[in-house]
Amino acid sequence: MNQFRVLARREFLEMLRSTSYKVTTVIAVLMVVGLAFLPALLDWLGSLDQRRVAVLDQGTGLAAAVEKAAAAQPSSARPVFEAWSGPADEAAVEKAVRDGKVSGVLWLRPAPGPEALSARYISKDRQPDTVAALSLALGQAALPLRLERAGIAPAAFQAATAPVAVEQVALAPKERPANFMVTQGLGYFLMLFLYIALAMYGAMVLYGVTTEKTSRIAEVLLVATRPATLLLAKLVGLGAAGLVQFLLMAVVGVGVTLARGLQDGLSPLRQLQLSTLPVADWIWLVLFFLVGFLMYSALYAAMGAMVSRPEEAQSASGLPTLVLVAAYMVAIAAIITPDGRVATIGSFVPFLTPMIMFVRVLTLPLPIWQPLLALAVNLAVLWLLVRWAARVYRDNLLVQEPFSLRRAFRLRPGAAG
Repeated sequence: MNQFRVLARREFLEMLRSTSYKVTTVIAVLMVVGLAFLPALLDWLGSLDQRRVAVLDQGTGLAAAVEKAAAAQPSSARPVFEAWSGPADEAAVEKAVRDGKVSGVLWLRPAPGPEALSARYISKDRQPDTVAALSLALGQAALPLRLERAGIAPAAFQAATAPVAVEQVALAPKERPANFMVTQGLGYFLMLFLYIALAMYGAMVLYGVTTEKTSRIAEVLLVATRPATLLLAKLVGLGAAGLVQFLLMAVVGVGVTLARGLQDGLSPLRQLQLSTLPVADWIWLVLFFLVGFLMYSALYAAMGAMVSRPEEAQSASGLPTLVLVAAYMVAIAAIITPDGRVATIGSFVPFLTPMIMFVRVLTLPLPIWQPLLALAVNLAVLWLLVRWAARVYRDNLLVQEPFSLRRAFRLRPGAAG
């Protein structure tokens, strides 16, 4: 045990001191800060591209209605309106557009017949998005006048275009929690956290094993310890370093969110809805993260032990990355229908359980035996996986041959230790 503790501490400290760890930590923290300010940044960038449209209304009286209708459209397509202050003639309008005083001029005139009005948009270049947004807003604004000219009562029109109500009769309804939408959103956020963490720290384990093998450090370590002990120490040490990095990201993210919320006069914790999660859900998150990390890291470590050159690390990461991406895709389907057959079956499948079962625990009132059974199955598979990875470690850590996935399943007889 003392040997294991020394090796795990060595892995932990060496990872903290490495340049790559420091660089990725700084980049990750900057990304977290950037994501916290992303909505404000997107709004600012969107405002740079917004069109300034001057409305020249010659007697329709629909300018205010057009602006109100356009306000309901997405901000990316919504122009900024202002009243035309110049003379109502073609030369003045074209000069204002050519000089860049406005992006375009919307010229409204009354029209006879059912059309009710005619509209022209004068701009320097083609603006299909703006024209589409103006057309939609004009149609909504002119609708009452068009109905009046057509002799159709607004109430009759609404009744004729209203959707038909469908009464649902559920023979075997499945009750969902009252806060299902909140937990569904949080489930996606935390599932994404699991996916990024497993991918990031699994790759960290692979490159750590590859570095030790190519630098011949593994030969020295294997003189003093067994391959299984070395493997477990590496998983624990690098896992602890990964948790430190991720906890730092979480603290910075929550801190920035709190600061922004206080600055804007909002209640950020209420917006995050994290306080609605019971303590049991956080415990499940930690448990499934640890099981998932150990399973994927053992797989990454086994692949790394078969690498002879740093250039082969990308090929070695193919199998575990493929499994992880497949688990993520199934987990997305589970978020949409957590009580569906795919999610239910997938939550008990090893390698898929950490993300999918956590989503189901978070969004559905599951009986306790389901997550416990899934956890037991994955722990059993984890025990077998670590033994297999230790044998791959033992048989390949000192072998300098090109990477081959077949070697992982062509092991020499012997104990894992």
